[in-house]
Amino acid sequence: MNTLFAIVLIAIAACAVAALAYSLWAIFHHPSIKRERERFKQQVHEVLQQLAHERGFELVDDFELTFTGTTRRAHIDYMLFGEKFCYCIVVAKMDGAIQGAPDDSFWIWYAPDGKAESIQNLFAINRRNAADLESIATDTHVSKTSLVLPVLVLPNSTAVDPRLATNAQGDYIFLLKYLKKGLANIEDTAAVPPLVKDGVQAMATRIRLAKNQPAQN
Repeated sequence: MNTLFAIVLIAIAACAVAALAYSLWAIFHHPSIKRERERFKQQVHEVLQQLAHERGFELVDDFELTFTGTTRRAHIDYMLFGEKFCYCIVVAKMDGAIQGAPDDSFWIWYAPDGKAESIQNLFAINRRNAADLESIATDTHVSKTSLVLPVLVLPNSTAVDPRLATNAQGDYIFLLKYLKKGLANIEDTAAVPPLVKDGVQAMATRIRLAKNQPAQN
């Protein structure tokens, strides 16, 4: 009886794992959902391109960083080089609602159909990405803390937990419709001197050279 009970429990667990795996696949890889994500990313790209053109910023998009001696990989949607800061930008096509706090290990994403999914804290992921990019990009022309700011972009229809929207810890989150104005506002109101232009160009060059190439951890 104990053996039969154990077999049943294993079967139930296997079914649960399979169901979770399929659910995650459906969220991120189903063809129609993937098309929606690409369409949203293109909308973000157009906004960033417009801002870069108007303000004379540099934009580097869609690249992977791998770290030698580790299994860590980081996908960067966009890196924008502004006048006072650089921005590590991640695009998340998550309609519905997101609940959580800046330092929670996991958030809850409520999809439009009402289903709830536990997701890793996107702030934590992008903080690390921003720190990695800063370590790669920074050279002797630049001496400033928090040079690369992490930015999360969500669809206009997403309801965001007020605890995530305060930007109190330097984690910036914008709905798409506020992205351009939000980044411009950071640049215009930050009480810090502009970056040295030669230093910014050198940083952009370092990042372009690091695109899809191994980086030191």
